[in-house]
Amino acid sequence: MYEGPCLPTRPGALTQKEAADQMVRCALILNGYGIDQFPGAWSVFECSGYWGEQHYGGGLMHRIPHERPKPVYCAHATMTRLLNRRNFKKWLPTGSLSVYAVQYQHYKTTNDYSYVFWTIRGRRPVSLTVPAGTKTTVFDMMDNGVELKETNGVISFVAESEPRIVQGLTADPLITLGTPDHSDAQPAATARLLSNPGNGNWSLSEETDKTYTDNNYLQIARFPGKMSVRQEPAPQQQGGKALAVKLDKQEKERKIMPFFTTLVPPKPIEIPGKASHLGLWVRAASDWGRVVYSLRDAQGERWISIGTKEEWNCDDIHNWSAFCFDGWRYLRFELPANSPYDTYREYGSTWWGHFEKGDGI
Repeated sequence: MYEGPCLPTRPGALTQKEAADQMVRCALILNGYGIDQFPGAWSVFECSGYWGEQHYGGGLMHRIPHERPKPVYCAHATMTRLLNRRNFKKWLPTGSLSVYAVQYQHYKTTNDYSYVFWTIRGRRPVSLTVPAGTKTTVFDMMDNGVELKETNGVISFVAESEPRIVQGLTADPLITLGTPDHSDAQPAATARLLSNPGNGNWSLSEETDKTYTDNNYLQIARFPGKMSVRQEPAPQQQGGKALAVKLDKQEKERKIMPFFTTLVPPKPIEIPGKASHLGLWVRAASDWGRVVYSLRDAQGERWISIGTKEEWNCDDIHNWSAFCFDGWRYLRFELPANSPYDTYREYGSTWWGHFEKGDGI
């Protein structure tokens, strides 16, 4: 593979931790698809100039002349040390499509395995049912190892976005997941409730949204789908309700092509002041759906959280709005904005497209 993963850490891109976590995860997933050579992927140094200010400018160390190692440098070293002379063998089902487990096998020894675990959002307890007397070492991506011995036939640890490499197992364990922990995502102290779709007065629109369906550069079609809604209990509000959305049986099966529907409030909802984000509580089951926001500014110009038409890497590439988790989680999505005086375009605008003519402000 000659291009990617490209994981820049400039402002507005990834944090240092995100870059470290994702480099390892991307390498392992690609390896599982048969990629075993990365001659033009991550560079040693982060690029300078224009090339370094856009999405190709990632590197394991900061740019010349600073040449300071990033956390991703250490994560890369840990991955290559612990998985050296081992080949990708298989993916293990975990019971969740957002908790991953992959097996690597030593190229000579048949029962010498390494297992790598991670999740995408939050934290998830993992229990491995193993034979009596089993001893393992669980490594984080800074190469810190913790020895764990089985207790009553079980070894337990916590999966996070940072992969964990488990060594010492000689056969596949039975994997059991605990309750997801999403305490890392909470509303801000200054958050203000705008509306609740579960209050019973939001409705499904029958109209086809051409602006949404025709936006994608790669021509990935989006189809209006038959969906139904109902009210469910919401633990975030005592006695409150949430809106459950169900994808019904469609007239035509479209495999991996996405279906969508539009939820409409009884009247337009005003966002007061200069808000930074929109927030939404979502209970998901790792189904990889998403929520797309539609706004109109004071001039009537429409803004949709799918990026600029026919541009790359701006349709929520972070997956901030994606249901890539299990259980209840608070999703925050940055709003578009322009600063006073010179209308400087703030970072949140990257993830939005403005449509139907207007000034883009």
